[in-house]
Amino acid sequence: MVLAAFAVASFCAFCGHVLATETLIIPQGRIRGTVRQSRDSNPYYAFLGIPYALPPVEDLRFKDPVPHPGWSGERDATTDSPVCPQAMPYFPEKGDAIFGQEDCLFLNVYSPNPSSDAKLPVMVFVHGGGFLMGQATSNMYGPEYFMDHNVVLVTIQYRLGVLGFLSFGNAEVPGNLGMKDQVLALQWIQENIEEFGGNPDSVTIFGESAGAASVSYHLVSPLSKGLFHRAILQSGTASCSWASTPAWLARDRAHAFATLVGCPTQPIETVLDCLRQLPTETFVTTLNKFHIWFKNPMITFAPVIESPLSQNNFLPDHPLRLPHADVPIIIGVNNKEGGIVGAVYCTDDFKLTHQLNADFDRLLPLIVSCNWLPKDKRAEFVQKVKSFYLNNQPVGEDNLEGLIDLVSDLGFFQGAVDTALHHSGYAPAFFYLYDYELPVSLNSMFGNCSQPLGVGHGDELFQLFRMSVISNYTHTPEEVTASNMLLRLWTSFARNGIPDHTAWGPVPSRAVTSREIEYLYVSRSSVSIHQGFVPERIEFASALISEYMNYGSNDRRDESRSPKTEL
Repeated sequence: MVLAAFAVASFCAFCGHVLATETLIIPQGRIRGTVRQSRDSNPYYAFLGIPYALPPVEDLRFKDPVPHPGWSGERDATTDSPVCPQAMPYFPEKGDAIFGQEDCLFLNVYSPNPSSDAKLPVMVFVHGGGFLMGQATSNMYGPEYFMDHNVVLVTIQYRLGVLGFLSFGNAEVPGNLGMKDQVLALQWIQENIEEFGGNPDSVTIFGESAGAASVSYHLVSPLSKGLFHRAILQSGTASCSWASTPAWLARDRAHAFATLVGCPTQPIETVLDCLRQLPTETFVTTLNKFHIWFKNPMITFAPVIESPLSQNNFLPDHPLRLPHADVPIIIGVNNKEGGIVGAVYCTDDFKLTHQLNADFDRLLPLIVSCNWLPKDKRAEFVQKVKSFYLNNQPVGEDNLEGLIDLVSDLGFFQGAVDTALHHSGYAPAFFYLYDYELPVSLNSMFGNCSQPLGVGHGDELFQLFRMSVISNYTHTPEEVTASNMLLRLWTSFARNGIPDHTAWGPVPSRAVTSREIEYLYVSRSSVSIHQGFVPERIEFASALISEYMNYGSNDRRDESRSPKTEL
């Protein structure tokens, strides 16, 4: 390794400003990054926009990622790379704008000590966004807080939407390209991270929402074996109903997409020739045509169980039917995950709820992304849900919390419990419930609700990252202390495989229900251990999902009948 320092570029008055530039030689070539300043004013090294794969364009569109061979001369790694093609339809202020480009398979590396002798724990963050949006840029997931905890942080980008998750269920387009991008990024880390001061034998992958579901998939994928040693899943798992698409439905949507853009649906070689001629923005704008009602279902192209014909099979079966990697995990949820949905339906004095209540049996399954729910079972399913969570009343001001709990349980809590119990048979699983409320929340980006919504989906991210692209909120001293507590739990786990909290133990290896789960509860008033994770709600949700969704069974049972359903 060769490391050379250059003159100070500018005085750093606050976190994120550039102190100097640095060059580093890795197997791909020479790169020039910057020296910046952490929250506690410690210097760290930032190398942005490093390509780990060739641009997936032209003939490489809809193909597995190809490792980037490197470059001649010096590569500028001082600025963020473009994001992958996407829109942000769930954030009203973003409108219909399209962002990004297909040449987007980049990663960022942040290190407090880029020396090959440092051997620091490596933490690899996978962003969320429903597999259709999101980014790894330094102003979205700023590393300043992590850099005070002596770890190397890597953030990665992967293909999204149709470009990342189209599946025709055959050998040519089996699906999961976005997941295979992540695998290649993890391979790149194994081969290169030592030059940045990281230890390739101590890699923790972590993510939030679809990023956490991605981490969950890596726990079962044969392609990910040996590429990481610990995992943290924040508010998402592969067993959540929204995190995967049944193979028959993925094929239906692939054919529908081809038809919508004017391409044939067979033979596959002709289909691909046509799809490779389309402009990038078509793959983003056409997603809107899959919304049945008010941007629902949100996730229409997601990971899928691959055909046995797949030559590089990432997911051979449903995650709950596959063995988990023998690595410790932290897994948990936020107290009011469904707040992001509550914000939407509370907005403008509950404007949308009139439509929702008028067609509840049809619309509710769309809101909670019940891809695995047979159409002829929907009315029965919805009636039980409405009785349990809403007391058979229409959604409105008096029972908004019931809707929030409904979405929390069916969309996040049940999947987390299923995954924790399943994983506990293979390796330790530490469970948590996060309930530390900040004045800033992602809920506010989904609507203008005047009612309190609680600690919603993604709100813990504000304590882990400097998220200037979303909010310039400045933490109080108390909140900084709480932030560092959470960071110590995460980074101590990355370092040792055990979070630094003496009373927090893993889920019992023989546990079968959420009543047996002992979990860490984090709030403004306390950090404490609780026994039994919302057992009555989980028992209801578990029975409901077991009876109606059956997403734990092998999806190939459906191939012969290819049922018609709403796309």
